[in-house]
Amino acid sequence: MTRWWPVLAYAALILLVSSIPASSMPVSQTLWSLDKVMHCLEYAVLAALLSRALAASAPGLGPAALWAAAMLGAALFGAVDEWYQSFTPGRLSSRYDALADAAGAVAGAALNGLWLVRRKGSQSHGHRS
Repeated sequence: MTRWWPVLAYAALILLVSSIPASSMPVSQTLWSLDKVMHCLEYAVLAALLSRALAASAPGLGPAALWAAAMLGAALFGAVDEWYQSFTPGRLSSRYDALADAAGAVAGAALNGLWLVRRKGSQSHGHRS
């Protein structure tokens, strides 16, 4: 269960930031020009955290199922977050932001999946005599 706390805390942080009215957000041309990159990174982290938690909770889950579950979970959360954000004053819901969230979810789940596979491989090689 301890692997799920970072997932929950990070998801809460995402929702907290989505609750900030546009008038209270920092205004920076550089920040806004990097908007889609920031969405990708945000959801790559969420997918990696989800992948890590799922791997600990369901050790029999294969790499492809683990990737799919983490990717779908993070991408769906991104879509829900975009909808949620539409109720925040001055903030908009954007399908392009949701697509960037999904792209980040794919990348984060894939990178964490590769890391888990490599780690398992190196652990099994280390135990051979």
